[in-house]
Amino acid sequence: MESKFVTINIERIDEFGQLAGEFNRMSMMLNENYTRVKSYSDMMTTLNRNDTFSGVVTKVLICCVSKRSLVSVHYISIIRKQRNSS
Repeated sequence: MESKFVTINIERIDEFGQLAGEFNRMSMMLNENYTRVKSYSDMMTTLNRNDTFSGVVTKVLICCVSKRSLVSVHYISIIRKQRNSS
């Protein structure tokens, strides 16, 4: 399921303009949060489907390149640090 986050283009300086600005900020925040959650979900699915860490890293990097998202790379770096410290 893909979500579509739109902005409102109203150039006013009254309350409606302020409301439109706040709506646009909320829409951008929701989009960023949705992207993070989706990336995390994709990464967890990849983790559950692969037996080796190198297989996971390969799949996640392919996913990141295709979606132009680096969120999963961040999660992989966290997992790698946790594995190295234990």
